[in-house]
Amino acid sequence: MKAENYQNLNLYFTDSSNETESLQWKTEKFKQLKDVAGAMKSFELTSSKQGESRDLEAPSVMFTYKVTFEKVILEENFTVIKDEGKYKITLQNIVNNGK
Repeated sequence: MKAENYQNLNLYFTDSSNETESLQWKTEKFKQLKDVAGAMKSFELTSSKQGESRDLEAPSVMFTYKVTFEKVILEENFTVIKDEGKYKITLQNIVNNGK
């Protein structure tokens, strides 16, 4: 995101995630995020939790990051699973906690 190179973005997401959101749609969302939040300045892992979701067919790890941008601080949540031998994002959520 920092380098604004989005062409390989789908490599980081599971096939099922890529089927529901096209590369073009994900690219637009990241560009909008940068427009609203400004450039990314830093990020910090604030929690990680291993789990198994009924919605997912594989064990998962959930990561929460505090991400500082020029204009706002956001909480970014990622759920990662092993997909075809590689760790990939299956769910992503970005939250503005008003900080």
